[in-house]
Amino acid sequence: HWARRSESAGAAVGHREPFAIGRMLVAHFAAVLALPHVVSASVSSSIIGAQDAACTAGGAAVPAGWVRFADTSIDIGAPTATVWDLLADVHGWKAWNDVFSSTFEGELEVGKRFWVKSYMESAPLMFRSTRVLMEFSVVKPREKLCWQPQMLPGIQGNHCYILCPTATGTKLYNFEDQRGMFQPVVKRSMGQATTDAFNSFNRQLAAKSARSR
Repeated sequence: HWARRSESAGAAVGHREPFAIGRMLVAHFAAVLALPHVVSASVSSSIIGAQDAACTAGGAAVPAGWVRFADTSIDIGAPTATVWDLLADVHGWKAWNDVFSSTFEGELEVGKRFWVKSYMESAPLMFRSTRVLMEFSVVKPREKLCWQPQMLPGIQGNHCYILCPTATGTKLYNFEDQRGMFQPVVKRSMGQATTDAFNSFNRQLAAKSARSR
């Protein structure tokens, strides 16, 4: 009696087994097919999160011990690739703006040095036109470009551009942080003039970017 019941149960299980295995295979392949979409969504979310962190209002946070010396931004109706190409072509700046110019040519690399001529129209006369040695401190194509002035006693600076993609093009943050013994004096005498110059550069960059799309 028990033997017959066991045989019947075994037969029933054996009869259902192909269907169970089939359901398992279907579920497995469905999960595999869905996996790329899940991974893609996860990666996209992480990228967007990183962009959001770097593109908060006002650009990057001010590092401890530093002071925001000049802080500007502008919305540009062109993609970040276009804006970046114009910024990265340091030698070509003088063709489209009257604030900054340089003779630097070649690849942008952290640690490379170059001279920048600046014309800040609203600065005191003796500081209106200057020539300063700079060194690239951050080079992240289509994201961030920074350089630091060299051989300025009593003060350190870090001038950065952050490019943030938007629905209509690019949000550009153009700012400079400073620290050092003479930082308060420099900010009082040159802070507004530098801000004015950065805003002028931004407007000319936006106009050139729109023409270069």
